Amino acid sequence: MSDTPLPDISIIIVNYKVKEYVRRLLESIEKAKGDFDIEIFVVDNDSGDNSSTYLRQYFQNVTYIDNSINVGFGRANNQAIKLAKGPYTFIINPDTVISEDLFTTLTDHMENHPKCGAAGVKILNPDGTFAPESKRSVPTIWSSFCKMFSLHELFPDKKLFNQYYMNWLDENEKNEVPVLSGSCMFWRTALLKDLGGFDERFFMYGEDIDLCYRVQNTEYHIDYVPETSIIHYKGESTKKGDLRYNWIFNKALYQFYDKHYSTKYSLFFKGFIYVAIWIKTISSEIAGVFKKGEARVIPP
Repeated sequence: MSDTPLPDISIIIVNYKVKEYVRRLLESIEKAKGDFDIEIFVVDNDSGDNSSTYLRQYFQNVTYIDNSINVGFGRANNQAIKLAKGPYTFIINPDTVISEDLFTTLTDHMENHPKCGAAGVKILNPDGTFAPESKRSVPTIWSSFCKMFSLHELFPDKKLFNQYYMNWLDENEKNEVPVLSGSCMFWRTALLKDLGGFDERFFMYGEDIDLCYRVQNTEYHIDYVPETSIIHYKGESTKKGDLRYNWIFNKALYQFYDKHYSTKYSLFFKGFIYVAIWIKTISSEIAGVFKKGEARVIPP
């Protein structure tokens, strides 16, 4: 039996063509680790830019997993989840920077709340504003419709139209929440493994909703802990606003409904959802084209 002590926290980063962001994240982790014994996994999804070779120059005490193809976000995380040895597993997006008090704040919270299975933090945009995906509800047909067609932006003060992002909850108040963003999730490793990690049928997007949803069938709950934060640069691995992004994101919502609500809705109604996803995808692409055209217009 090995005498090597187990780490306090296992950290998982999935990289896809953002090695400079990963480097910045690893530097922030180094500042935040304090007295914690950590293990770090960087899973590269066939970036094709020698990411692991580049990062090894600066961070030798990292386990690098290099995939020969892009296996998707969930499956790449699962590769490292199976190897995680710490009592806590921290899943973090590569295009982020974490606060120096993050590990202390979250481990203290988990130790003081033994039925908290996972916790998320306040997510900040690069300009310092609050990112609404910090706390979310399980998507229903209505809440997803409001998000897909931006009704939550048209009526920001109305709870009826803001159920997806739970905007009625104070961003500075600790709360139980149904769903965390996959960009920052702090798990009890035992629970994460008991759940089998992410459902690999979700290639990218939606797998975080599905994983959190399955916590409902356990004795644990999920907490939003705003005392600490990360900065999320968002979409550096997948540029938002293009046709592929919109299709993958909206398709993931459909996959979630099909998996968990298939017995609740008729085939006709599910077909309606599918058509709505296509309408939203195409309308987003058209809007993006017009915005690009406006940006190219030289003012008089």
